[in-house]
Amino acid sequence: MAKIKLTKSGVDSALPQPKSFELRDTLVPGFLCKVTPVDRKVFMLQYRTNADVRRKTSLGLFGELTIEQARTLVQDWLAEVRKGGDPSAAKAPTIKELCTKFMEDYSKIRNKSSPQDGYQGVIVRNIIPVLGRMKVMDIQLPDVATTAVW
Repeated sequence: MAKIKLTKSGVDSALPQPKSFELRDTLVPGFLCKVTPVDRKVFMLQYRTNADVRRKTSLGLFGELTIEQARTLVQDWLAEVRKGGDPSAAKAPTIKELCTKFMEDYSKIRNKSSPQDGYQGVIVRNIIPVLGRMKVMDIQLPDVATTAVW
């Protein structure tokens, strides 16, 4: 976990290791670039909300975003956090959105109509009424345990 001023040449010269590692920016606290073993470089932000919840969210890939764009985005997110917001939570999908995505992107492609109907029925009758409006990242085990699926 090296602390450097994140620059294009610094991130370019970071070679992949057998395990992922992070290059942390010295200018903006919490701003980092994660380098994976397959040489994927991802800009990330690590912060704590006012409710003392730790968050670590990805902002985009190096190359798709410049370091200056990513740093500006980080500063905007941190300003929102200082105001009491949680940009990562606002970005997170709800259970209803995730169920819709599951049906469209997975079930309709991989299943015949009978399993699709079964999945859709469970989602509509049991999952959406209880958990539909909750953010995926806020779901806890007791929430799932109280949902009668079958």
